[in-house]
Amino acid sequence: MLLLLLACHSDPFSKPGPDPSSSTSTSEGAPPLLVPAPRLLEQHEGSFLLDTETVVDAGPGTDAVAAQLLEELQTPTGLPLPLAASEQNRIRLIVADDITTAEGYILDVDDSGVTIQAADDDGLYWGVQTLRQLLPPEALNAEPVAGVAWRLPQVHIEDAPRFPERDRKSTRLNSSHLVISYAV
Repeated sequence: MLLLLLACHSDPFSKPGPDPSSSTSTSEGAPPLLVPAPRLLEQHEGSFLLDTETVVDAGPGTDAVAAQLLEELQTPTGLPLPLAASEQNRIRLIVADDITTAEGYILDVDDSGVTIQAADDDGLYWGVQTLRQLLPPEALNAEPVAGVAWRLPQVHIEDAPRFPERDRKSTRLNSSHLVISYAV
């Protein structure tokens, strides 16, 4: 009877896990916590540090996403992140012909920096959102944050929408419509 009472008072769905207030860039060896979980996530040894020398290398056709990336990262990090071509210490955005899934992307972080490849702007957008999740949580602030090491874990991520109706355009609202996407 005592076991039955104990079983009723315990939460069978609670699992010990990471502290949700901790950074998504978890301790060395622990995989980053990303929402939604990507289709493929490979973590490698090491990290890449965004610093005052880091540039944004916006390939042809990536200007709009590069502008958004700068808007979302320059303020909280306080880093200049100038637009410039570079082989080292860079965030590179590439429209890639070999990625055929709409909104799909490949994100790589290695010693030389970050590369986000996608077939279109929407895929680059989602890659940038994943990049933001890999940074310390202070990267989501609307104000500059001092004293933070803007370190990214070295990873290889591949992702694409699991359902065709789940895209960033279908979740936008306007004055006459409320659009809700359902996975069927």
